[in-house]
Amino acid sequence: PVLARPPGLPPEASAAHKARAIHDFGITHFFESDLLQAIEIAAAAPACAVHWWGRIPKRRLRLFAHPISREAQ
Repeated sequence: PVLARPPGLPPEASAAHKARAIHDFGITHFFESDLLQAIEIAAAAPACAVHWWGRIPKRRLRLFAHPISREAQ
């Protein structure tokens, strides 16, 4: 599906909006061109494979932004 940001939603709320859409639609793979948004989306939607699709092919990444517990350190 293609889902645009609703009118009036500020750009800084984009990542949260995308993460909600990922959850609502059951999306398993998501490609994002903005690295900071990709990190926020990966943290908010841990069941989804979030890929940062940068302009340089060798720098494209699949992101995992799961919290680290103090016990694991």
